Amino acid sequence: MSHQESQERYEERKKEFLYEINQTGKYHILKEKMKKTVVRIVREHFGKSEAIKGLKKDERDHFYSDLYVFLVSEMRRTVGEMVQCEKEELHENVTIPAKLAERERDHLIEKQTGESTLERKKRLAYEDEFLNNKP
Repeated sequence: MSHQESQERYEERKKEFLYEINQTGKYHILKEKMKKTVVRIVREHFGKSEAIKGLKKDERDHFYSDLYVFLVSEMRRTVGEMVQCEKEELHENVTIPAKLAERERDHLIEKQTGESTLERKKRLAYEDEFLNNKP
C-alpha cells in the first residue's frame, strides 16, 4: 500500500469517526465531562482562580496558548503511558467497522488480482457452476 493510499484510508476513517462521534452526541458528552477537569487543571497548574475575562487581550491569548501547550503535552504523555502499559491488550482489541473491513479487503483483492469486485464475483460464480456441474 502506497503512502498516498494509506493517507487516504486514514482521512476516510477520520471522517467516519468524526461523523459518528458528532451524530451520536458522544462529542458533547465528552466535552462536558472534560470541562470540569480542565478548570481544575487550570486552577492547580496555573494558579488561576479568578475569571479569565479580566485579562487583557494579549494576556488572555498568551494564557490560552500556554494552557493549550500544557494540555496537549499532558495528553500525549498520558496516552503514551497508557499505550506502553496496555500495548498487548490494545493490540488485541483493535477492531474496525465491518463495512470498512469489507471495503479494505475488496480493495486489497482488487489490487492483487487486477480484477474488480464485480469481475471477481462473476468469475467465482462461473467457477462454482463449472465445478458443480462436473460429475
